[in-house]
Amino acid sequence: MHSNVRLLGRGFSTGSPEVIAGRKAAQQFAGLRVGDSIRLGQGENREYKVVGHFSADGGPLESEIWMYLPSMQSAYNRSGYSSAALRLRPGADVGDVIAQIAGPAIQLNAVRESEYWASQAGIVRAYQFVCSALVAVMSLAAVFAVANTLYGTVAGRTREIAMLRTIGYRRHHILTGFVSEAVLLALAGGLIGCGACYAWLQLAGNTKDMFTATSFTALAFEIHMTPMVVVVALASVAVVGAAGAFFPALRAARLDVLAALRSE
Repeated sequence: MHSNVRLLGRGFSTGSPEVIAGRKAAQQFAGLRVGDSIRLGQGENREYKVVGHFSADGGPLESEIWMYLPSMQSAYNRSGYSSAALRLRPGADVGDVIAQIAGPAIQLNAVRESEYWASQAGIVRAYQFVCSALVAVMSLAAVFAVANTLYGTVAGRTREIAMLRTIGYRRHHILTGFVSEAVLLALAGGLIGCGACYAWLQLAGNTKDMFTATSFTALAFEIHMTPMVVVVALASVAVVGAAGAFFPALRAARLDVLAALRSE
């Protein structure tokens, strides 16, 4: 049915209590290794053996568990179908097939598989939006935290700043020094954060799952920490550090030297 599906191991036998699991499902959920047994059906009253895995180019099919349809219907005491997949012959008119399925004889809703998965991806996009919004709020809070810390640092180093001005340091040197210090500290924190994230992915695995309310299923997905992700993360924390340090550093650069030297 699906040309991109590759079987790892063997498929289930017709009429046998056997299942095959998608690669991502096997990584995310316990008890889905080849040779394991899982309990399914109403009240989990039937035992099925995992006899193989399958891959589908990293697609959403890898979140599924497949078994012999009549066996599944018997286990859950159901005779209907929630969905069915059709593979058309090369050159077939997709629009005509969809129109016939939606007609009075069958009265079903037919969509291309690519369009179906695109609609399901809306949940992932919503998840990404929420995460992006949280990151934006946390970044803004970090800017204010850096600024608050730097204002305190400037207040505590007033005489030191004045001494630097008297021995020849210019205003832009003071400004650059404070901003550079904040950026370096932010980069150090970013490196620690990236290291902690990498360690977490190694320990907990990079395959996670998300419940989809539209189909009442769990969709497994992978999180990868690539070099580009690290570069973007470090660039982001550097911007946060520079933004938070700019105004305190500007205040330090504009300090009146004589007044600062007389301060205690």
